[in-house]
Amino acid sequence: IKNVVSSCGTALTKNQVRLINRFTQNVVMLFDSDLAGVDATLKAIDTILEQEMSPKILCLPEGEDPASFILENKKEFIDQYIKKNTFDFIEFKNNQIPKSATTTEQIKTIKSIINSIKIIENPISQTLHIRRASKILNIKESDLMNELKVKNSKSNFLEKKNLPESKDQIIDFRIIQKNNLEECQLIRLLINYGESKNILKNNPSINLS
Repeated sequence: IKNVVSSCGTALTKNQVRLINRFTQNVVMLFDSDLAGVDATLKAIDTILEQEMSPKILCLPEGEDPASFILENKKEFIDQYIKKNTFDFIEFKNNQIPKSATTTEQIKTIKSIINSIKIIENPISQTLHIRRASKILNIKESDLMNELKVKNSKSNFLEKKNLPESKDQIIDFRIIQKNNLEECQLIRLLINYGESKNILKNNPSINLS
């Protein structure tokens, strides 16, 4: 199996993803199937999407890790298994919902899927992923799109909230003068005596160095 790299641990960093992005935009992740591996996969999905790449996930049988799976099976079986068990991030997240999941747990996973779709900057790609999510989750496309718009609106609100204050905002000169007394004195002198050659003679106590 060619073009395989190891992240040397369960955490896939942004720098590692940027390095992979030099060579390809398609990534198939293969972490362990335990809770730590699933958690690492969920975090890596968004990291990859942030770099405008396409993440897919290969899910191994329960109790297997990449080493044991490769060593214990023939190549033909491995190739077939990879084709049948490689999922996009929507399928992968949906597969994490247990059959006995409560409504709250289902909603949490659905929101997680929408949060990942929101990361995708291309609007056409966003729409196609919403369409696919609609089929997999059996939820109306319009409902998912409305939820996405709500999240985008909240995100835009938070961004605007964190923007620097507008230049058109009313300036309180009393506060400026109080906090910058020496600078204001210098400005006053320049305004009143800016054209005078005798400013230092008239104000011998002023140090302008």
